[in-house]
Order: sequence, then C-alpha cells, then structure tokens
Amino acid sequence: MARTLSDAVAAFRAAGVEVCHQRFRSQQRTPYAVAHLVSTDNGHADDKTSRVLGDYNFYLRVDERDLGLEKVIQQGLDDAHITWSKEGGMAVDSEPITFTYSFKVYED
Repeated sequence: MARTLSDAVAAFRAAGVEVCHQRFRSQQRTPYAVAHLVSTDNGHADDKTSRVLGDYNFYLRVDERDLGLEKVIQQGLDDAHITWSKEGGMAVDSEPITFTYSFKVYED
C-alpha cells in the first residue's frame, strides 16, 4: 500500500538525502532531512486502533537551493501518491537553508 511513512522516507533517500526522526546522533553533511511527527489522526475499529495517519513535517536542510534535488524528492512523493506541500527556504546566519515538506501518511 502506498502513502506510508516508509514511502516518504524512500522518496528523500532516492534523492540522496538521509532522513532521521528528530535529530541525528552526529553532525551531518547537507543535504539531509529531519522528520517531525506533528500529530496523528487514528482510525478505530473493533474496539482498537486500526490505522494511524501521521501528520509529518520533513525539514530539508541544504547549503544552497537545488531545484534538481527538490524535483527528485517531489517526484518520489508523487510516485508514492503522497499529497505534499512545501514552505520556502529560511536561512539563519551560517546555518543551512531549511525547506519544510508537509504531508499526511500512514504509519507502517
């Protein structure tokens, strides 16, 4: 089944972007992405949670904007039937630029 968290991670990794949840254990070279679970919308059936739909933000960190990289990520998300939105880049001092990809996917 498409539209899972694994599908979203695979879309980023296919573009050569390593993904972690919340933070890496060591310093990472750009590009990389940090996944953040904003909330869940759970489905219930037979007195138990049957589906967990997660609302995620993936923060793509880059040194400079790379439209080719973004296109590969976006095509991967499209191929997995993940409806996404993106917020523009924000750079603070010498920190990497951050682009935020938001989407809802099923937890695997």
